[in-house]
Amino acid sequence: MKKTKIEQETIILFNEKEPTAEIYTHNAALKERVRRYAERHPGLAVLKEDGGPGEAATCKVDKRRLSIVLTDPPSRERSEKARAKMAEINRRREQTGQ
Repeated sequence: MKKTKIEQETIILFNEKEPTAEIYTHNAALKERVRRYAERHPGLAVLKEDGGPGEAATCKVDKRRLSIVLTDPPSRERSEKARAKMAEINRRREQTGQ
């Protein structure tokens, strides 16, 4: 039976004692990243199970290789600069017919 979106979780689990972290996910992009990483670095990660498309994958990875990044939202000034830059790029494309 197919899981609902709310049931399709990603869980990253580790503790302070053990050297590995476990990643359990239904997210297709993350499953692919984990699978490729495990293939490239078999000594650092092991894909324990992958149920295939639509199913969860579980991977054990050396937790020193795991990073969680929280990014700040762009400032208003940065957003305005990016918007102006894109407007300029679009104007140039229109002028050159691309």
